[in-house]
Amino acid sequence: MKRYIDLLSELADIKLFFIRYAANFILLVEILYLPYVLSPEIYSSLELLKNGIILVPLVLFGINSGYINLYYRSKKDYRRSLVLISVMISIIVGFFSYIWFNNILLSIALMLYLFIMGVEKVLIVDGRLILASLY
Repeated sequence: MKRYIDLLSELADIKLFFIRYAANFILLVEILYLPYVLSPEIYSSLELLKNGIILVPLVLFGINSGYINLYYRSKKDYRRSLVLISVMISIIVGFFSYIWFNNILLSIALMLYLFIMGVEKVLIVDGRLILASLY
C-alpha cells in the first residue's frame, strides 16, 4: 500500500510539472507573439493593465500567506475568515477600480483575481495543488 501511495504522489508531481510548463508555454507565446500583432500603443496599455493586475494582491496585506502559516503552526483553520476578508477586499478594490478606470470588465477581473488568491491558499492547505495552480 505504501508503494502505491508513493507512486500516486509521484504521478501528481509529474502532472503538476506538466501543467506548470504548459501554462508557462502559453505565456511565452503571448510574450513573443503579441508585440507583432498589436500596435505599440495598444500593447503598452495592455502591459500597463497586466502589470497593475499582477500588483493587486498586495492589497491583501499578506492575509493569504498568513493563513498557511497559522494553519501549519497552530493547527487553526481560518478558511471562512480568509474567504470573507478576500471577498470584502475584492469588493472594495472593484469599487475603487471602477471609479478610477470606469471599466466594469477590469473591475470584475480585479475582484475575481483577489478572490482567487484567497481560495488558492485554501486549496493548497487541502492538498489540491493541481487545482490551485490553475488560477
